[in-house]
Amino acid sequence: MVSCKEVKVRLVPFTKKYLGLVYKLYQNQSFMNEFGDMDADEKTYESLLKWYEEVADDTATELYAIKKSNDDVIVGFVHVDDIDEYEETAWLSIGIDPDFQNIGYGKEAICLTLGYLFNERELKKCRLGVLSHNKRAIHLYESLGFVLEHVIPRSKFTCHKEPDIYQMILLNASHKTI
Repeated sequence: MVSCKEVKVRLVPFTKKYLGLVYKLYQNQSFMNEFGDMDADEKTYESLLKWYEEVADDTATELYAIKKSNDDVIVGFVHVDDIDEYEETAWLSIGIDPDFQNIGYGKEAICLTLGYLFNERELKKCRLGVLSHNKRAIHLYESLGFVLEHVIPRSKFTCHKEPDIYQMILLNASHKTI
């Protein structure tokens, strides 16, 4: 059983009105250094809007805004992608506003998401990718039971500017309660 002990955040369906937060984060170089940089044309509001419209109706994708429990402040987002009921797996990504990092919001949001994926959707595996230099995120994921599954070397990317990417996996039975 997956559960969270604390109640610092809640997940709400991500709607178009939250795109401004993602746009703001994509303009923050400190955030992008940890999240994974992208081409300038992918960071425009118009490209985000186009992306949102493409995934909003995709049954294999779920988007959530992360709200503080005691008010309506949005501190980040969760993107669950490639949900495959047959393979019982999904991919997870999370972005937390740097102003709200190191408080436990990201850990709890991941825990809530995993609880939903494992307990309600009855998935067996969850994967994520993390830049090899993002030691805080790697430590967080390992504390939740994720293990390194595969290293994607930077040489696989045409621009070679990104570090290696660690592909991590969590099996349902190995998830820990926070």
